[in-house]
Amino acid sequence: MAQLTRYQKKGGFLQLLALIEGSGKSKQENFLNLIGQENKAWEKTLREKSLSIEKIFSWPQEALAEVFAVSQPMTVCILLLGFEQSRRDKIFAMLSPSDKRKYQSIMEEMKPSTAETNTAAMKLISEVRKMLTEKSLQIEKYDAALLIEDNIEEKIDADTGVFEVQALKEELTPEKSNAPAEKSGHGNKVDEQEFSALRRRFQIVASENAQLKSEVQGLKSKLEQIKRIA
Repeated sequence: MAQLTRYQKKGGFLQLLALIEGSGKSKQENFLNLIGQENKAWEKTLREKSLSIEKIFSWPQEALAEVFAVSQPMTVCILLLGFEQSRRDKIFAMLSPSDKRKYQSIMEEMKPSTAETNTAAMKLISEVRKMLTEKSLQIEKYDAALLIEDNIEEKIDADTGVFEVQALKEELTPEKSNAPAEKSGHGNKVDEQEFSALRRRFQIVASENAQLKSEVQGLKSKLEQIKRIA
């Protein structure tokens, strides 16, 4: 995904997240893998912050009650039919007797297709995402990992350097070989020299990354000063 930069601005993360959540599971995975090829920090954060039916239905009774209150019973029932009976019973136990009867009555007459189930999943996720965006659902009380900070794009970009340095560190770490170890002292000396050179390269990259982060922060401060003057 060569166009990730268009989302690296305020509000861009939510736009990209909505695009991913509005796709089917297969497309989501392909999309995230493409993002990971370009930027591992963005892929990791998108996976952590994205909603799924599994995450939503793992929330406690109070949270599910808020979700069900704004969702169409038909949508919820289609999704419940895709669960095992034990999991379905656990959710029913959270409902009032009247709501339980209502959902069970609807489900008795339904045989949703795979396409209908996928559509219902995306619809519910979209509704919950709207609740989170409007802050009508206080997600920090139920699943703090899903909370999206106002400056999340800056935070991810700051983490990007850490991921790149870590990847380089892993790349530079000598791989264990199944081949018999050389008994020659000369061979070991060469290995040590090569690893020392690679370690120096890693230290240089880490230093450059820290310097770039400092320069970016300085430019941001100057930009804020210019905005205030203007």
